[in-house]
Amino acid sequence: MSTKLPTVIITGGTGGMGIATARLMGRDHRIVLADLDQTRLDNAVRELDMAGVEATGVVCDIADKASVEHLFSARSLTEVVFARWSTPLASVRKWVRLNASPA
Repeated sequence: MSTKLPTVIITGGTGGMGIATARLMGRDHRIVLADLDQTRLDNAVRELDMAGVEATGVVCDIADKASVEHLFSARSLTEVVFARWSTPLASVRKWVRLNASPA
């Protein structure tokens, strides 16, 4: 696949919704999977590679601002998909406060 494809980050990318989203979007996007577990990322990237999807995995805790900054650094993104929101509401509020608020 071409490196000129647009890039999408999929958080919670190693779960069922993340993999399904990556398979669909991987038809015309480069995929960056974000998850807390490197082993799950490696397995998901391998699965997507076998399906012909260009994917990389990055360990990231979306509730941690520095981790999110690392995830977004040096990437030209067109889209972000949050495939995992099965967290307590307090975690979602914390993520929004840390990452979606003006600096």
